[in-house]
Amino acid sequence: MMDSLGPSWKFIGPYMRTALGGGDGGFEHIMKHLGPAVQRWLKDMETNSFEYSDENLKIVAQSVQEMQQGADMEEVEAQRDELIIDTLKAKAKATALI
Repeated sequence: MMDSLGPSWKFIGPYMRTALGGGDGGFEHIMKHLGPAVQRWLKDMETNSFEYSDENLKIVAQSVQEMQQGADMEEVEAQRDELIIDTLKAKAKATALI
């Protein structure tokens, strides 16, 4: 999400992004094209959904702790905040974007 859909959704939102992705056919074209795949993705997500339990929470928490190892969380927070502010300033200048 950080390097693909996220920035695009941030600037124009998911519906306008989808409409642009549909080319000349717009939103309807891309939804007809992706609709069957989206239905399979939703079914797969339901089949593999996260069921909350204390045990599952411990597994996920351990995974996140491993991912954070070596990261300076204060620096992560500072860089995140700086990027958000810079992004909001840039978007305010882009008057054609909704």
